[in-house]
Amino acid sequence: MPYIRIYKNGKMMEWVVENHTIGQIKDLLKQKMNNRYLTLFSGDEEVDNKFIVDHDIVLQLVEYQCLIDKLIYVDHILPTSDFNRVRHACGLLDSQLILEKTDTVVRKIKSIPLPGYGEHNVLYDIFYGELFLYRLKKILGVDLKPSTIPIDYRVYEIGGSMNWHRDTIMSPEYPQIEIVFTLENNSDSTTEWLDDDTNEIHSIWTCPNSIVITQGGGVYHRVLPVKKGSRSIIKIAYNLL
Repeated sequence: MPYIRIYKNGKMMEWVVENHTIGQIKDLLKQKMNNRYLTLFSGDEEVDNKFIVDHDIVLQLVEYQCLIDKLIYVDHILPTSDFNRVRHACGLLDSQLILEKTDTVVRKIKSIPLPGYGEHNVLYDIFYGELFLYRLKKILGVDLKPSTIPIDYRVYEIGGSMNWHRDTIMSPEYPQIEIVFTLENNSDSTTEWLDDDTNEIHSIWTCPNSIVITQGGGVYHRVLPVKKGSRSIIKIAYNLL
């Protein structure tokens, strides 16, 4: 029978000898440690909750600080001139969108590579620029810096959706802050999130030039399927200073 060795700070703390998904194991650990903000890493990557442990494995337990345990929504985030620049830049990317269809998501996506030294890209210039970082600091009360995770341009058309999930933690030391900037939205799709304290589900329709802010490993949320219209967004990640 497979078993799991779970280490925390170099010390083995837990043996599990039954076939469980990683999500079930996390739930057991959260109850035992009375801490909802923990996750499991294999090497440098967070292990997917749906992964079924059917062989011996060694994992690292990571507890993290959750600065944002809810979904934060802010509209009219960019000046009109910057919004128009972003819309024009994304329009040039429409022909490069690639369909992504998995068990959890249906959408079109284009990842924009990080600019090289001395190079410029409108999306990076605006969303990693001083003005936008200053606005984020005013909203969150913390300093952020650009992440090395590429910016994504994503489009949800008829049938496009994203199931319930918590944003993946990319670094065990510094869970990233993630922002979804709504570029266009004439769809009927809404974003829902779960309040872990009350189990109440909240819902919002995101307007163009608005942002939704979450943290890796933070709020549980989803995007409901598009039944009419379409929705285009930009996904940007930041690290805490």
